[in-house]
Amino acid sequence: KVRAKALYDRIDETLKLRLIQTIEQNFTTLRIELEKLRDEHNYELALDRLDKFKDNKYPTIVGKADALRNDIIKARDAYLNGIKRRMDTAVVSKDLAKLKELRNQLPPALLGTVTENGIAKAIEVIENERQIEQRLVIKAVGIALTKWDFAKVTNLARAPRADMGDTADGRTLDSYVDAASKLKLMCVLLGTQLEKDGKRRFRGTLNRWVDPDLLAADDNGLQLQILGGGTALIKWSELKPDSLKAIAQLIFFRNDLDAAVAAIDILAAAKTGDQGK
Repeated sequence: KVRAKALYDRIDETLKLRLIQTIEQNFTTLRIELEKLRDEHNYELALDRLDKFKDNKYPTIVGKADALRNDIIKARDAYLNGIKRRMDTAVVSKDLAKLKELRNQLPPALLGTVTENGIAKAIEVIENERQIEQRLVIKAVGIALTKWDFAKVTNLARAPRADMGDTADGRTLDSYVDAASKLKLMCVLLGTQLEKDGKRRFRGTLNRWVDPDLLAADDNGLQLQILGGGTALIKWSELKPDSLKAIAQLIFFRNDLDAAVAAIDILAAAKTGDQGK
């Protein structure tokens, strides 16, 4: 009986030792898998897998499991805090490029998470603010165009243009700048043509003058000879788009006429606020 008991004890000890070895080996395998998940920034899955390890409370494992859990949590917090610091810095400076770069660099495990959603929300807020600012720029440039203040058109449009990219707002701004250039050239060409050919009779009403003669044109406006022999100067901004087109059609041939009409159409849209809608 003594020998039998000793045999049973040895068998029992051997089974316990094998159980411990199996648990230790399983935990080692798990550790390798969880460290890989940690390095892939898949922290939540790693913690979930660790919590579901059936022997994580085993006496020889519990300390190792707790240490591994703390390591994963520490790595998670450090990584996410780093992302938040970068996001906060980009938000303060309203750096859309940095925010989009940060979002695009997120590992697959963080896609669709609070982290990605926070970055996406910050991008949306800044884009909305920027769109409002850009619309204000477009409005200001459009007003400058209707006042024939071409230098102001160029100056106001220069800095904001790059941020607009290939958008409707960007194209609207380009059309205003292009129209300013063409209208400025139209004034020069009108003046040159009238100086070359002499005065030209305009059939109709320009502002309050009926059938005036067009005498000269420059940056200041259009000089008229009115009935009775007097002269008058009409500022370009005082002429309606339809009158400008009629003047262009009277003076210009096809190529110059097409460019002038296109610019006048943009001017008309700016006056009514329809451009870009």
